[in-house]
Amino acid sequence: MLTNNLLQNLCDTHKRTVPGISSSALKILMDYSWPGNIRELENTIEYALHLTDEGHPIGLEQLPAKISGNAGSIGERQSLVSIDDYTRQTILSLQSNHAEEDIAHILGISRKSLWEKRKRWEIPRSK
Repeated sequence: MLTNNLLQNLCDTHKRTVPGISSSALKILMDYSWPGNIRELENTIEYALHLTDEGHPIGLEQLPAKISGNAGSIGERQSLVSIDDYTRQTILSLQSNHAEEDIAHILGISRKSLWEKRKRWEIPRSK
């Protein structure tokens, strides 16, 4: 119940539609010891939410390797992107269909921070 409540709150906050957590992912979450308590669980669900395709449940592959126990192969680790790269890709993908306020809200940053990132990465605003 707690994970579903956290997921629903995070979906509302980030304006995402993720219907739930797969049974295999839920089993992993239930078996984990959670040394970071509720904050670690919330961060884990938020992390997985951002890696999950719209309309699909969170699966094992979206859980952090630390929790799922799946460290992955070297090739899989090389496909990971930094937070800056993720943010840059998100700005580029959203800018043609979203207002600046919406992009900043989706990223969880202020409009000023969005402006600073655009300036640093030389990303012009869409017309």
